[in-house]
Amino acid sequence: PIRKFRVQAEGGTSCRISFRIPRWAKGVNRILVNGEDMGLSAQPDTWAVLEREWQADDVIEISLPFSLEFKPVDEENPDIAALCFGPIVLAADKMSLLDGDMEHPEEWITCIDEKQMLFRTAPGHVCPYPQAVRTFRPYYKIPVMEWYFMYVRFQQR
Repeated sequence: PIRKFRVQAEGGTSCRISFRIPRWAKGVNRILVNGEDMGLSAQPDTWAVLEREWQADDVIEISLPFSLEFKPVDEENPDIAALCFGPIVLAADKMSLLDGDMEHPEEWITCIDEKQMLFRTAPGHVCPYPQAVRTFRPYYKIPVMEWYFMYVRFQQR
């Protein structure tokens, strides 16, 4: 997503503005001022600092694309993980034993509805049913009293 900020300062005001780049922001992060790329290092889990002379109505745009990532429940159980899309935890529609590359879920899980943030596994990744698929959606969109599965288990290799 892209977020825009408008600087409300008198012309010629010098100051530093810092933006926290979250750990999940692992894609191509960009920071623009008035449409110009600032060439800042916007690495995950750091601060991006803009220091300049600001003019009235300068516009800062920050783009931090979301990506899929499996987060293991803990160090003792690396084969049990939750799927996240940026900062949003996704829940599966059914209990699952998955067989796929945990480090690269984008290779076998695709977005099927951008607006609803629905994701689906490709066939061949649900054990022991090669034709089955699993659908993931944001946890916060699951109605009360509806079954969901926050964590999935991965087949041991």
